Amino acid sequence: MKLEGLVKGKSIKTLLSKLNRHFGEDALEIADLWTADMSSIVLSNAKRPGKVIYIGTFGMLKDFYYLELELPSRETAIPYNPNGKYNRVSYERLLEILEDHLEL
Repeated sequence: MKLEGLVKGKSIKTLLSKLNRHFGEDALEIADLWTADMSSIVLSNAKRPGKVIYIGTFGMLKDFYYLELELPSRETAIPYNPNGKYNRVSYERLLEILEDHLEL
């Protein structure tokens, strides 16, 4: 992911840097910046877009995350369908969920 010029809070920027080191800079892409929220971001698989994962850090302890998994929808009015929510997920578990849901 390209992080230059990204306007997000420290917890999200730190997470994205760690994900780049773990998966490589070309594995993930930012699918939605959620510009109004400094503590969240939406990511997808850069090579197979479609499924997304919302990651939030607001109110979480360091290196713990809130996640929402979404699948593409066939309806144009609703672009994604919920596919799971997780609260207080460790970084290690986040990596497992990302690998599985985004097929990395």
